[in-house]
Amino acid sequence: MNAARKFTRKHWGTGKYKKPIWIFRTRTEDGKKACSMPTLNDEKLQEALVRVVSWLGDQQSFDGYIWFLNVHR
Repeated sequence: MNAARKFTRKHWGTGKYKKPIWIFRTRTEDGKKACSMPTLNDEKLQEALVRVVSWLGDQQSFDGYIWFLNVHR
């Protein structure tokens, strides 16, 4: 696996099952054999980031992160 490649955000599924995910570009461009890393659930990733920012205790960074999430949806 070439871990130097970046993640990209894609929408996966159809209809009511469509959801945003994060996936290595290597996996989308070169296939599963080129990258064994599974996709990351967007909602779980956001929850984890909020927990980390909260843990750091920096209110200004937390507010900035929430602003970033709202702008980039």
